[in-house]
Formats: sequence, structure tokens, C-alpha cells
Amino acid sequence: MYSAERAHFYHHNLHASYGREAAASAIHSVHFYEDDGLFLESLGEFVGAALGAGGACVVIATHSHRNGLAERLKSHGIDVAFSVAMKRLISLDAGEVLARFMVDGQPDEERFYAAIEPQLVSARNALRGRSTSVVAFGEMVSLLWQEGKYKAAIQLEKLWERLAQRHAFSLRCAYPLGLFSDQAQYDLFRQVCSAHHQVIPSESCTCLDNENDRHRMISSLQQKAWTMQEVMKRRQEEIDRLKHVEARLQRTEEFARNAQRAAIESERQAGAGRMAATIAHEINNPLEAVTNFIFLAMATEGLPEAAAKHLQMADRELSRAAQITRQMLGFYRGSAKSRWVSVSELMHDVVTMYSRKLRNKQLTTSIAVDPDVEVYAKDGELRQVLLNLTANAVDASHSGGKIWLRAHRTANWKGQREGVRITIADNGSGMSPEVRRRIFVPFFTTKTGTGTGIGLWITKCLVEQLGGYVHFRSSEGKKPGTVMSLFLPGGHGADEAIAEAA
Repeated sequence: MYSAERAHFYHHNLHASYGREAAASAIHSVHFYEDDGLFLESLGEFVGAALGAGGACVVIATHSHRNGLAERLKSHGIDVAFSVAMKRLISLDAGEVLARFMVDGQPDEERFYAAIEPQLVSARNALRGRSTSVVAFGEMVSLLWQEGKYKAAIQLEKLWERLAQRHAFSLRCAYPLGLFSDQAQYDLFRQVCSAHHQVIPSESCTCLDNENDRHRMISSLQQKAWTMQEVMKRRQEEIDRLKHVEARLQRTEEFARNAQRAAIESERQAGAGRMAATIAHEINNPLEAVTNFIFLAMATEGLPEAAAKHLQMADRELSRAAQITRQMLGFYRGSAKSRWVSVSELMHDVVTMYSRKLRNKQLTTSIAVDPDVEVYAKDGELRQVLLNLTANAVDASHSGGKIWLRAHRTANWKGQREGVRITIADNGSGMSPEVRRRIFVPFFTTKTGTGTGIGLWITKCLVEQLGGYVHFRSSEGKKPGTVMSLFLPGGHGADEAIAEAA
């Protein structure tokens, strides 16, 4: 047995804990024991209370203590085999588990989590939401202490504490009091006590001389427990404050990244404008020459009717091209007035213009639009939109594919405005998620060597100038294809002044 001086020291460094409260509250407790049988009785009550309440337990102990615990649980009416089979009782050998995470005589944090955390998760999953009560008992610190690895044992206690905070379970450790028989270990004993929220005293705690001494000890321990609670409260407040500061810093960083992206996008838009002006300047003069030649050809006597029709269509398209170049150069700001444009006529014209490409790729088209569906817009701008979308559908389609062109009167997607919805769809290759995110970005193209990457960007701008907007969906895989759908406000019968303003 120990001297009276040592017993007095240990008793006055124990936090108050009598009865079975440790099994019910989610705290990290340590049990100092002298008698193995009484220790196993206490451990049986701790584990049995959790299992009896419908909870789960992870036990990491020596072989003899695991067998002794099983016997005590059976005596309390716990079906140990059933609890093990249901994974509500997970029993592991302390020496084997300890070997998994010890490196150079010290516990490795990552290996510790890898060895213990899955067991806790398995135990909690076994509850299936019926209870959140999970407890654990670990005897590995005692093994380290027996080997004289005191610092390693205290470090392991700290790792257990962090794990208990992460997974919200009650944890109990245990040390034979005989391991602290040397006076040189008094300071180490204090460190062990401070690493826990609660200390369960040894059996000789009741050997104090009189009732007054026991009351004074309990009062002292209660004061220490209150102090520990205050320390933990201040610690949590500091953690919350640091989290708040971290969140504010993160928002600041996100704002800075967004501002940088906006600046880059603005520069790209400016670059797109400069390049468009350069291109327009270079092609404007050849366009005027071709227009003159078409005018002379149309004046030829005896011109076949079919040839005259094709020349008229070519002249109309050249006029539209010239209008686009003047807009790019800033010489022209839409002097052409809006009018009621027949969507049906535009769709058939677009299909006619792409007839050779459609024929070469053996593509079929399906046009579904009422002849009286009209949009109040500039003919050239709406024609440009349909040409761009149809060109993309043709390029994306495989040989033998199909392209659908649809238009009908409807409300917008929110049901707040009347107008016309125009849809152009294909069963081509579809777009990847990366392409879908960038299709309206200037100069982004998947057509290596042939695409400019401004077609859909221009389309989106023109539709928005008309007061509308563009939606699309696309997929790859077993049922690939793309659907481009645009909504234009107004429609035939709307007040012309309102449509003009839109």
C-alpha cells in the first residue's frame, strides 16, 4: 500500500465523480483503480449503461480485461454476442491497436485517427438513428505508462480528447494507481488529471479520516471542476471568434477573386470589340464590290427566274453582312427600323441557305411554326440569330442526323410576359460540362481551325437587345444533343410602341 502522504496527494488531485454519471455525460474521464475486480465492475456499469439504453460502445483493452468485462455484462443481463453481431459492441485488443499508430515511440496523429475513427463511425452507424449515445473505453495509455513512455501516454490522451470533440462521444481511460507509486511522478500525475474533464477516484478515496475531510475534498474538487468548465467555455468562445474571423477573411478573398475575374472579362470584352472593328474594316470594301457585281448580274437581260431568286437572296445576305460590319465599326447604330418579321419565312430562308451543307451531311430538317407567328424586330438581327444557331446545329450533327426548328407564341419561363419562343435542336454530339460553362465567352470555340468563338456571344447580345434571353440544355452519352431556346417579347398583335421600346 501507499504512504499516507502519497494517498493524501492523489486524493486531492482527483475531480469529484461518484456513482455512474460518467456513462451518461459526453466527457473524457479517467479512472484510477487499485482493485482489478472493482475496476471491472465500474467498467461493466459504464459500458452496460450505454448498451442498455440502446447505445453503442467501443472497447480497446487487454485480453484479460475484455474477458472480465464480457462476464460482468452478461451478469447485468446484456446479450454480449448479439451486441457484437450488431456492431453495437466493438471489442479490440489494446496492444494490437496501439501498434498500428506508434511511430518511433510516439503516437502518430494520422495513423491514430485511421485506426480509431472507423470504429466509432461503425458503432454510430449501428444505431441507425435510434440513439446518439456512443461511449468508448481505452486502455492503451495504461500500456504506454507501464513501459515508461509517460510523454507518449499524455500525448495519446490529447489525441483522444480531440477525437471526442470531433465525434461527440463519452470516453473513459484507466490507470492502475500502482503506476504512480514514485514521488517523482507527482507532476506527471497532475498532467494526466488535467488532460481529462473528470477523474474517478480510486477505492481508497473513502479512507479519509472523517466526514469533514471528505466534505472539504469534495468542495475543493467541485471548485476545480467549475474552473475547468469556465476554461472550456472561454476556449470555445475563442474558437468561435477565430472561426468568425476566418469566415470574414474567406469572404474577402472570394470578393478579390471575383473582382479579378470581372476585370479579366472586361478586358476580353474590350479585346473582342477591337478585333471586331479590325475585321469589319478589312471586309467592308470587298463586300461593297460584291454587292455591285450582284446588282449588275441582276440587270442582265434574259436572266432565268431561279438564278434571279438566288441573286436576290445573295444580295439580301450581303446587305445584312454590310450592316453588321458598319455596326462593328460604330458607323451605324441601327438606322433600319424594326418591323413585324415572319418567323416562318426566316426559318425557311435559313434552311435554304444551308441546303448544300445539309445535303452533304445527309441531315434532315423539321420546321414547325404557324405562318402567322411574327416578331417585332429588325429583320437582319433576327436572321443573324437563327443563322448562328442553325450553323452550330449543322456542325454538331453527325451524318444522317436531324435538326428541329420550332416557334410558337407563349409566355416567358416565369409566365410574366407574352412573346414568341424559338427553338433549334439537334441530335448531334452534345456539349461537355466545361463547354457548357463557356459557350457564351468571346473567342471560345471547339471548332479547331474553323471557328472564331464569337457566334454565340453575338447571338446572346442580339437577343438581349431585343429584350429577350437565351436558354439551352445539352448532354453527351447515350442520348446526346443540344436544344437552344430563345424567348422574344411581343409577338403579333402587341402594341407596336411597346414592342419598339422593348
